[in-house]
Amino acid sequence: MIIRPSFSGLYQAGLDLNADAEAYIDAVQTNDSYTFSKAQKIAISDFFNALETESLTSKIKKMFFVGFSVNAGLRDVMDPTSTESWATAPVGGDMNNGFATFSNERINTSHTLGSLGLARFNCGAFFAGTNMTRQTSNYVNAYTSGASNYQMKQDTGETAVRFGFSANVKSTSEKQDGVFVASRNGTAVSITRIKAARVAENVTAGKGGGGNTTASITLWGGNTAGNVSTVGITAGMTAAQVETLGGLLYDVCVGIGHTALVTQDS
Repeated sequence: MIIRPSFSGLYQAGLDLNADAEAYIDAVQTNDSYTFSKAQKIAISDFFNALETESLTSKIKKMFFVGFSVNAGLRDVMDPTSTESWATAPVGGDMNNGFATFSNERINTSHTLGSLGLARFNCGAFFAGTNMTRQTSNYVNAYTSGASNYQMKQDTGETAVRFGFSANVKSTSEKQDGVFVASRNGTAVSITRIKAARVAENVTAGKGGGGNTTASITLWGGNTAGNVSTVGITAGMTAAQVETLGGLLYDVCVGIGHTALVTQDS
């Protein structure tokens, strides 16, 4: 692992954290009414170190941990100076020290694919959830038309994506729980579900054509019901990178407190 020492109070307290992880931790603890445990700090630092080792840091454009506090759920993990706004906010009782129990929450972000330097052939998304209600849910969504869209969603059962194409590419087994990562890299679409015991289920498909949505990106969509810990927006990745990122997200989500991922329905 790559460890970049820091010299803040956390370092002085004996935690030699990754500098980017420390920036996020400091921002949350200073502004968002949450104090991390030592184990949570180490898990976040290990995640950043692993992203660097796997050359995946630049692939994550936006990332949010939603289970620490209401305000912390709006803070971008990758750029902790950046925050969004709740359109429908959770309450403190929804927070469970690493995951949140959602029913109708929604973040209307200030971003589009274009503003993040992405397009339909170079984009991706992820989320982690357990005890997810089987229903139509939009985890990440920017919809203009049937073939001009950017969506990671549950389509009354299976988790599916549409990245500038009209027909869903679906995850396996019609499972709703796990860590899901999907990407379109050119015409190659890849989905990984990381289930219990960090086992990967992979799907690949070829998709061409389509159009670029100009709609603003919404997170959670007001129709996500279950226990969730993270959501994010990525650039296009290879199938191998999608699976690798899924494993790293599984590790950090379990490490920060979403331990139900370890024993979810496999």
